[in-house]
Amino acid sequence: MEINNNITIEKNKICMCVAAFNEDLNWLKNVDKYIKIKLYNKGNKSDIKDKYNAEILPNVGRESHTYLTYIINNYDNLPEYTIFIQGRPFDHSPKLYKTLSNIITTNDKLEFKYISEIIYDCKLSGCKMHRGLPLLKIYNDIFETNIIDKDFHFGAGAQFIVHKSLILKHDINFYKRCLKHLDNNINPISGFVFERIWELIFQTTSPMHAHTTK
Repeated sequence: MEINNNITIEKNKICMCVAAFNEDLNWLKNVDKYIKIKLYNKGNKSDIKDKYNAEILPNVGRESHTYLTYIINNYDNLPEYTIFIQGRPFDHSPKLYKTLSNIITTNDKLEFKYISEIIYDCKLSGCKMHRGLPLLKIYNDIFETNIIDKDFHFGAGAQFIVHKSLILKHDINFYKRCLKHLDNNINPISGFVFERIWELIFQTTSPMHAHTTK
């Protein structure tokens, strides 16, 4: 999914938030020099902190815990664009380098775009890829609503680029509320929910929590 508007990607205004866990990170050497890398590691590789200036996080909440931590910690100083990606991205984005190059060089005008190359159609009432997830319950909880169902798309592996205007649609307390679903278990079922609903998060405005973009 891609939402077009008048926002144009500019070099040196993109940060890549990498959610790592002991993966081989040599692929980062081939990332375009215009993309700043912010690495979070939940594994035990002793060289990662020094080699990549990684921030060490507790091993909870899967990649969405990492993404939310980045958003909360950088909420008042977000770059124009952030790429959210896993430490081994090629399982879901085998053409990663080409995709990143296209994003930078073609002057695409976008707010949100999946970098994941496999996109699924889903409903909050049930998703064929991992049935039984509490999608509707968590959605209603974080948005403080009571909807019955909603159609949406998700990119496998939750890898995407988003403009800060969409992140700032919600105040910081919204993201802290999301984080509470992910901060107490290594592999919570909510981690699979958040993997699927990032597009919805950035499409939807929180009731009473709208934030004016800086």
